[in-house]
Amino acid sequence: MGFLTDNFISSFFVSVINFFYSFTGDYVVSMLLFALAVRIVLLPLDIKSKKSTLKTQLVQPKINAIKQRYKNDPEKQSIALRNLYKEENIKMSAGCLPMLLQLPILFAMFGAIRQLADTQSIQLVVGLANGQEIMPPSFMWIRNIWQADAGHVAVMPSFAEFTNAVNACAGKLDAATLAAAKNVVNLTAVNSFAGATATLTDATLLGGMFSEAYASIPADVVASAAGMNFNTVVAPVLEAHAGFNNGYYVLPFLAFGTQWAATRQQTKQQAMTTGSIGDSNMMMEWLMPLMIGWFAMTTGSLFAVYWVFGNLWMLGQNIIMNMIIKKKLAEQANQPAKK
Repeated sequence: MGFLTDNFISSFFVSVINFFYSFTGDYVVSMLLFALAVRIVLLPLDIKSKKSTLKTQLVQPKINAIKQRYKNDPEKQSIALRNLYKEENIKMSAGCLPMLLQLPILFAMFGAIRQLADTQSIQLVVGLANGQEIMPPSFMWIRNIWQADAGHVAVMPSFAEFTNAVNACAGKLDAATLAAAKNVVNLTAVNSFAGATATLTDATLLGGMFSEAYASIPADVVASAAGMNFNTVVAPVLEAHAGFNNGYYVLPFLAFGTQWAATRQQTKQQAMTTGSIGDSNMMMEWLMPLMIGWFAMTTGSLFAVYWVFGNLWMLGQNIIMNMIIKKKLAEQANQPAKK
């Protein structure tokens, strides 16, 4: 996804999450605080959008009357509707802003969690390679928060995933960590080469070439590769969680379900305003939740933590805002007109 997931917004999100971690010492708590901060920042837009939507509902009879009066004259209908919106101080664009912001935030968060998961996984492997007895951070049933909460995902990344992470995050690691990570990659390659060469004989041309290449590798490097290759380094973690994968699809399911509920809530709100549900909104009612569920199954568990918390907060916030704004607008509508 390139720039969509690896950009200055994603890097900024990572910095904010790390800031929260600097005084909480827990990445799950830090993610919850980050999600709360995002909802607070977006609250003024949410309130503005909700007011616009509810105001439109209150004047719906007038809108329907204009549409009926000028049903055969689209130009006059458009002018009359614009005048009505201006008179009632309704800004139709206000209702679109929160929805338009969802996709940039979605991709930025996906990129931020991938970046954070990759860098933290690299640091974990480097720590294990340096002889530290450490385990990945866990959360409830999730054995490693840097891996997805999914039954098909291992507790630790594979060597290929680790190599890709090192390449992707090279510019985001300090020199010592990057050098140590590359050393693990190189020694794993040497160890794999040694294993493959052991099964060959010098009787063939290819076997002779490989044996000659293997003989040129210093003995101390071969010895280091036997004990410092990726599979040996992560073995203690995998042994501690033997027989288990990283999760059970709980958070991805909750991310899908809460996103569907949030999208459905918005769709119903629009139906009350416009009198109908557009085909595009019906499609988004399923497309957006499916996308969120897929992201939650393919990246670190913190993405799902963020999205589930944010959706639950938004669902509750919308219920409360609907009650408050409806009451205020009803009071305003019942006030006698000023002379």
